[in-house]
Amino acid sequence: MSGIVGQVGARSGIVGSTTNSTQLDYEEGDIPNPLQVSGSAITNYSSFTTALAYYIKIGNVCRVSYLINNGNVDIGTGAMTLDLPFTAHSKNWSQARFTSYVAGSGWSYDWNCRIYNGSSIVDLYAGSNASGTFNSAGTGNRIMDVGMSYMIA
Repeated sequence: MSGIVGQVGARSGIVGSTTNSTQLDYEEGDIPNPLQVSGSAITNYSSFTTALAYYIKIGNVCRVSYLINNGNVDIGTGAMTLDLPFTAHSKNWSQARFTSYVAGSGWSYDWNCRIYNGSSIVDLYAGSNASGTFNSAGTGNRIMDVGMSYMIA
């Protein structure tokens, strides 16, 4: 670490020499309307218990975090996906586990999420072999706690 703000150093945020420096690209923010059911965006979150979706982008790597609890609101039926703030790189392959709660079934830790190359959504799957989708059944509490990183285009 250089110890001098604005000078080259391991933690200064500047890459290269002091005469030809480039700041790392940094951005953070909320992801609006992050949840989709059967390909349709959910746009009204006012009755949800929790609806948080946030990202931090540094260079070409983006970290996304979602905590969504529909609070027994009817959100339709079908496969649930999450929107990404940036399209994934064509050579990206990201996978992570996530925890969920399904009314009547309790907490489950055996869910996978994937971001395929060139995709703009997070696919949510059942089980470790991604054999089924994480579905909404209309009413019934669904909680998703997802966090993962991916390369952007």
